[in-house]
Amino acid sequence: MIEMKFILEAALSFLIVFVSTPAVIVACNFLKLHDTPGPLKIHARPIPRLGGVAVTAGLLTGAFVALGVKAEDALEFASCVAALAAVGILDDLFDVSPYIRLALQIAVGIFIGAAGWGIALTNSSVVNVLLGCAVVVFFINAFNFLDGSDGLTAGTTAAIAIAFLVAAGPSSFAISSAIACALLGSSLAFLVFNWPPARVFLGDSGSTVIGLSIAFLALDHIKNLATYSRPAADLFPFVVAAVPLIDAALAIARRLAARKSPLRGDRFHGYDLLLERGFAPRAVAISMVCATLVSAAVGWIALRLSAAAGMVTIVAYTGLLVSVSIWLGALPLRAPRRADTAAHRSAAT
Repeated sequence: MIEMKFILEAALSFLIVFVSTPAVIVACNFLKLHDTPGPLKIHARPIPRLGGVAVTAGLLTGAFVALGVKAEDALEFASCVAALAAVGILDDLFDVSPYIRLALQIAVGIFIGAAGWGIALTNSSVVNVLLGCAVVVFFINAFNFLDGSDGLTAGTTAAIAIAFLVAAGPSSFAISSAIACALLGSSLAFLVFNWPPARVFLGDSGSTVIGLSIAFLALDHIKNLATYSRPAADLFPFVVAAVPLIDAALAIARRLAARKSPLRGDRFHGYDLLLERGFAPRAVAISMVCATLVSAAVGWIALRLSAAAGMVTIVAYTGLLVSVSIWLGALPLRAPRRADTAAHRSAAT
């Protein structure tokens, strides 16, 4: 079972975010730092957008308190979180170029890979670092894309954090357990204020930090637990996060197919399509969180099957998610029904 200090850490992270988020809301309202409605922003009124400041504070404080004297082991992760959060805050305030943010994400991914969290699939250290970098960049953008409807990112993050903690069990590693517990506490506390109708948004300062945190959990899982003889174990992090990852992959595919930059936003994400079909924002949030919990269950079951059966289960489930997404309209074959030419506030950043 998870050590008591990690449970207390989750509670500490929850408390920090729960207390600091109202202060962020007040400050944003006073300074008029709002995310205003627009063609690709579905909320009806201006909403404070710096909730990521509180989430980052809860995440880092909780993780470092839990790690104690071993906190230096997580300095690489913390420095990357700080860099992404800082640029995310600047973007929330002043709209930083998406290419600058993408360049930072690549730099962060290379740094993490070179620090020992690359994916050792080849005999080339450079290739292995680049593979780790690709995971980092993809996860960051997947969770940034996800942050487009109330409660989605925070709720999905909590479900994924639980999945990592359950899968780790008694052999959990300190850094992973600390980050997962801090992420769980922080996301649950933020969900109190972000649940539909949201009183505050994560902003890029929050969604990028969450994406990086889950990417780190994925890479640490592969580094410490995978043997490359059990594909289901190696793929577990990707199965758990399948809902946002598949949504992001389809978003990139449809934009490229339309000869548009993957950095340009649209309104064909899974949550957009559910909202268009008449789902209320709360129903959308519940549906996506439940789908993530199902993904976690599938990943957990695949771990306990034979290698072949585990892979068949993962492939079948992935195919089901892709099929449902396409059926909903994630790869539209007709002319777009909605404006999709403006820059999405969370696209590729």
